Amino acid sequence: MGETSNENKKWKENFYWNHFHCIRFKSHLSGDFHKQLAIPKKFACNLKKKLPQSVTLRGPSGVTWDVGLVTKQDTLFFKDGWEKFVKDHSLAENDFLIFQYNGESCFDVLLFDQSLCEKEDSYFLESSTETTNESKGQTKKGKSVNLYDAAQKSVGSNVIKYHSLYASNRRLVTKQEKAAALNLARAAATADSLVKVMELTNVYERFQLDITGKWFKDHFLNGSQYVILRVNEKMWRVKVDCAYSRAHGWFYDGWKFFALQNCLEESDVCVFTPAKQNVSHTFTLDVSIFRVVQETTPATGVTNEVGYIGSM
Repeated sequence: MGETSNENKKWKENFYWNHFHCIRFKSHLSGDFHKQLAIPKKFACNLKKKLPQSVTLRGPSGVTWDVGLVTKQDTLFFKDGWEKFVKDHSLAENDFLIFQYNGESCFDVLLFDQSLCEKEDSYFLESSTETTNESKGQTKKGKSVNLYDAAQKSVGSNVIKYHSLYASNRRLVTKQEKAAALNLARAAATADSLVKVMELTNVYERFQLDITGKWFKDHFLNGSQYVILRVNEKMWRVKVDCAYSRAHGWFYDGWKFFALQNCLEESDVCVFTPAKQNVSHTFTLDVSIFRVVQETTPATGVTNEVGYIGSM
């Protein structure tokens, strides 16, 4: 009995490290955290691909920081560029961070303070930037700013609403190209498939995919739950939240990472089909993506949009 349990545990560990596309670790800030931060040995040792010398950290604002990695006494550290990340997010001792690695040299980072709640300011930051105008040979340097302060100066006592936005780098597309992608998706779908055309709020902001109708009721009778979305051999864990009536729901927690890491664009079409065999007893959906444009370019995190919703 003990050997069987041990083998089962090892199988699950092996499956996680070798097949899950997004893997996470938590780090508590203490000591000289402002100069460098250690990456857990278990995390570094179990990665399928060795981490490069430089990685990208992406905060909740969508802005990115390039950070170098160094090895000291068999431990891997975030080093060059890490101090800038710490300073821009006003990190303090006893804060803690959750890093999610997507397998492509990029970590998405969530930041929490001593109250165990997220650091609100982390959603409203711009990093220091440097852009070059190649045609004129000029370089323009930017600086970190607090979006709330900037907005207050421009609108006074107005109430402000923020939206985390991503900008598409795809070329302009035609109605014919959109129709062709949808027709291919419909042709590939089975009787048990769900066909969804991506909208702006699915792939550039909010990052929520609504599911309604009979298909939802047939597959999500047990209410809110996690599912695995699988594209070829890569997998993402996504939460399905249900409305009180359970008549409809939406992909939410984890959907943003799925959308961004698969370079989904508005009008692309996803076909969700229940897998013949679930992964690790979790409802699994095989996802086929039909793109309007075959060439993919990751969306760019942009300055959070400020909307005015009245005066106080």
